[in-house]
Amino acid sequence: NHIFGVEIPRATNFIVTIVNLIKEIPNFSLTPALIGLGGLAIIMVLKKLKRSFPSALLVVVLSIIIVRIFQLDTHGLSIVGNVPSGFPSFELPEITLQTVLKVTPVALIICLISFIESLAIAKTLAARHGKFDIDSNKELMGLGLAKIIGSFFQAFPNTGSFTRSAINEQSGARTGLASIFASMFIGLTLLLFTDFFYYLPNAILAAIVISAVFSLIDIKEAMHLFHTDRQDFMVLMITFFFTLGLGVQQGVFFGIGLSALFILYRVSIPHYAVLGKLPEAGVFKNKLRYQEAQDEESILIIRYDDDIFFGNSDHFTDCILSEINKHPKTRDLVLDISSISFVDSTGLRQMKILFKIIREQEIRIHLTGAKGVVRDIFRKNNIYDEIGEDNFHFNIQGALDDIEKTENQLIK
Repeated sequence: NHIFGVEIPRATNFIVTIVNLIKEIPNFSLTPALIGLGGLAIIMVLKKLKRSFPSALLVVVLSIIIVRIFQLDTHGLSIVGNVPSGFPSFELPEITLQTVLKVTPVALIICLISFIESLAIAKTLAARHGKFDIDSNKELMGLGLAKIIGSFFQAFPNTGSFTRSAINEQSGARTGLASIFASMFIGLTLLLFTDFFYYLPNAILAAIVISAVFSLIDIKEAMHLFHTDRQDFMVLMITFFFTLGLGVQQGVFFGIGLSALFILYRVSIPHYAVLGKLPEAGVFKNKLRYQEAQDEESILIIRYDDDIFFGNSDHFTDCILSEINKHPKTRDLVLDISSISFVDSTGLRQMKILFKIIREQEIRIHLTGAKGVVRDIFRKNNIYDEIGEDNFHFNIQGALDDIEKTENQLIK
């Protein structure tokens, strides 16, 4: 609006904004365009030359002087005008049951979106500086307190701002003290200096916001995801286009839903591996990755790499039986469950069915590496009785030693 001096209705998505902007082409005003784009160019050039230089502040001062001298506000340039001085007054909000019922659904959506946006900004800026110690609980508490306190001063529900956070970061801010000092200066400005901003062009404010938003466009990260994680890249792009087409709220919710679907898909088909022994190292590794890994035809060693629950219990059964069918000479199945931390009731039921099928094929079952919590689950659900106490081992090598000992006894 302010860069081109036109009136475009506020829209929730990018497409409507562009359509409305095209309709207003005949009404474009040259003066705000020159001021706004000129200010944007100066800010971007100065940022390139010296990042810490207060380019936005310089442009604000220069634009106020130029507008005041040449009276550009009389030539179609929109200015800030009168800024009310003083602080907002303290006032208790009127709370009634009808108001609470009416406001609650909208308030929940505002809180959720504001928290997601604020946390996303915090994590993005922290990662940019090599820091990852963002406490989401403290972020939520801070946002909640700010909203509660602000409600007594007629404030809008607040959140972390993409644009203002970017401006803050570009200015060299690194701690919360930057916000404290900023609030102090805003307070002084509201009390003493509001008259100085009368001739500030809205086009310059727009230029400052646009210059800050440019820094949030991270094409390198998108390309990195394209090469390293196609699923995350797909979530990124679909969320991006849905946000442009439908709005921030719909885009964020769609992105969350799509991420959840990908997670469910991944946990429904966990990784598993058929293992063999590396003679020199004395460890057991995936035979597909280590061609030199050795095994015996009569012994099948499988490691399952995730918890077993209703979502993947069929996959667990199918992959074990599939590998047994691929190794028809199997007489002993060694199942490494060291990666499993939990088995739900559906998983336990599938386990019992699987073990029954395997025993009917006259294959002995050996479980290795069971964690304490898993052993407790097995005891409560009689898995020990199904397999036998002696067929639980601390590690794979212990299972193989027991198999060898049993074979020697049978030979004798």
